[in-house]
Amino acid sequence: MDANILDPDVVRTSLAHHLVSAASHIVSCRVARYRHRPGDRSVVQYVVHVRDGRGHVSEERVTGQWHTEPGRTSSIHDRLAKRAIAGSLSWHRPFAPVFFDQTLGMLATTFPFDRRLTALSQVASGSAQPVVAAMLRSIGASPEGVANVEVTPIRYREQLNAVCRYVVQTGQNDGASRAACFYAKVYGDDRGAGTARLLLELARATEGPGSHARVQTPVTYDVPLRTLVVSAAPGQPMDAIELRDAAAVDEALVRVASALAAFSRRQPQLPDEPVARSRVAACARSIRAITDGLPSDTDAVRTLASWLEAHLRDCRVGLVHGDLKLEHVFLDGQVVWLIDVDSAHMGDPLWDLALLQARWWSARDANPGGRAIADHGWDALEAAYLPRVPETWPKRLPPLQVAALLDVAAGTVKRREPDWRARSDRLIRQALGIASAPR
Repeated sequence: MDANILDPDVVRTSLAHHLVSAASHIVSCRVARYRHRPGDRSVVQYVVHVRDGRGHVSEERVTGQWHTEPGRTSSIHDRLAKRAIAGSLSWHRPFAPVFFDQTLGMLATTFPFDRRLTALSQVASGSAQPVVAAMLRSIGASPEGVANVEVTPIRYREQLNAVCRYVVQTGQNDGASRAACFYAKVYGDDRGAGTARLLLELARATEGPGSHARVQTPVTYDVPLRTLVVSAAPGQPMDAIELRDAAAVDEALVRVASALAAFSRRQPQLPDEPVARSRVAACARSIRAITDGLPSDTDAVRTLASWLEAHLRDCRVGLVHGDLKLEHVFLDGQVVWLIDVDSAHMGDPLWDLALLQARWWSARDANPGGRAIADHGWDALEAAYLPRVPETWPKRLPPLQVAALLDVAAGTVKRREPDWRARSDRLIRQALGIASAPR
């Protein structure tokens, strides 16, 4: 992979030639995410801040693609450019929907234009009427009562999916108004329908009195738009936990770990259950991403890879969320809401604990003053979780913790997060410490 495509200064210079208005200029450019498949293609997503002639600064998402097959990148550009011109897309961005940069050999597309997420432009602009209508029905409001709809892009994975937050404000007869928050997730295929069925099944499996781990019921899945709508979870996300009160932090972590352990013991009938995810294969992908982005850590990562080959095993013993992040766990009183369950499957539930530990540790470790909190949270989650699961489970945890730390390190490298080299190094050292600990 050409290092220039990951150099924000080089890319910034190239992108400056493609601004639609001569009065605009690029304020900053950074790499948000990259995917590299040797022998196939590379995809890099850039976050670009552009100031227009009036001084207004907008945040743009530009995705660059490079294909290994000779001529393929330019031929895809030609095809997409014709589609963009022929379409009825209303466009007012600093960059064209599709353009080609000769210097970098880059096919670039600008959010919300996406060749596979065909409904994204409608959903991102708030003009997808079936989506808004479903939101209104869920809160008992009529289209005539809408005062404002505010749409904010939250996440975008080129050609895979995108999430937009909707804040729908309605007016009342007495002059008062209320606002409701929803999330609309646009898919490039029909996986959203499967996710809607999965949400319904998990909601049934986790509802009822005394259930402390809950999953939301979907508002709707719109088939033509391939868009899933859910209402915002109540409470506050785990990454908003107030850290100054040690007792409150402990209490929150115990609640999360207890709910997670209860969730792992559920045995729902998952609709259209996918092939079991291989933790071993996923770990191999993390290792490739780290060695590709941080060659200086190759020896350490190879040591961990050898250790994991001897200790990491796939199994199917319980319900797994699959993608637990701090922002995917909401605390609402004694209830813990788990959101974004697209990856839920039957597997090793200890992966959820390990991944949540790694992401808590990584987030707190980003601030030198929070590293003691990182270690404490890691220990507190484990201490609260393990007594609530079968006594045979804990011996499987250390390899999963190492795999989770590598997963988080790989994500830090791919997204070029602030201080990403040093943070990834510390994650790898944490993994080495677990692998070398006596058993």
